[in-house]
Amino acid sequence: MVSLSRRGHDGALCGGAIRRCWYGIASGSLPRWWAAHPYVMAWAQPFWLIDGHNLLHTIGELRRLMSNDMVLAQECLLSRLAAVQGSTWCFFDGGPDGQAHSRHHDQSVVQVYAGASCADNAIIAWLQRYPQRRPATVITADRDLRLRARAQAAKVLDPIAFWRRHVPRNGASVDEPIVDQHRPLAEHEVEEWLRYFEADD
Repeated sequence: MVSLSRRGHDGALCGGAIRRCWYGIASGSLPRWWAAHPYVMAWAQPFWLIDGHNLLHTIGELRRLMSNDMVLAQECLLSRLAAVQGSTWCFFDGGPDGQAHSRHHDQSVVQVYAGASCADNAIIAWLQRYPQRRPATVITADRDLRLRARAQAAKVLDPIAFWRRHVPRNGASVDEPIVDQHRPLAEHEVEEWLRYFEADD
């Protein structure tokens, strides 16, 4: 039988090894073939929290679509986000009939309408609801939202930089991002969040 002290010692060693491996993955110092292992990638799954209307106004091709058809522009945005590696939550102000509404647009993309609230507040509510998912990355050019997101220990990224680095163009692929993240949200956690958010309206 292993003593409690011995087990604690082994646990500390194991924890230290895991942390060293994790920092190696995040920094890119581990071999790429090892970092690309499915189990490692499951740990490294990024979370993108998208300020939807901000992207529509910032990205040229979406802005042009939006000038003619807002719904088409949103659908185009969501379709492009479906090709992004990781779990993506795209937040919009308002919603159908002014009601909060959420739906899975794709296996990796959740569309959230803020209803009587606003997309900014919904994003901050997500960060507060799931602190263990930090550092999630908030995609927005809105200065106030960027400051609020950083206050919640989230990363922030400019929409144009995100679009160029992470959104495949014309079917082209991009490298799987290696980031400091925890496991993806389980399906029941996604549903719990959607119920929580819609109940707030």
